[in-house]
Amino acid sequence: MQSAGIDLSAVIAATCRYLGIEEKELARPTRRVEIARARALISFVATRNLSISGSEVASRFNVDRSAISRANQRVSRDPELLSATKTIRRERELETNQQ
Repeated sequence: MQSAGIDLSAVIAATCRYLGIEEKELARPTRRVEIARARALISFVATRNLSISGSEVASRFNVDRSAISRANQRVSRDPELLSATKTIRRERELETNQQ
């Protein structure tokens, strides 16, 4: 699914660049804090800002839909993570405009 020319893969790539992690780390079953934060940021940007379904995000990370809802709640309650979502969106928008 795409919204305004931005798909889930693009959000994942932008988030990984921002956090300095590799995309393949997101697919691994881990509870490392930095990976959980990345998944939460991706979930929030994808579902809240780009209208990508939570089911699509859950499928990509091999988790259930409720995990995406919980991740979104964590981001919405954390000012630092909310700020990070804005930076990720801006970075992705700049990249899209340069293409």
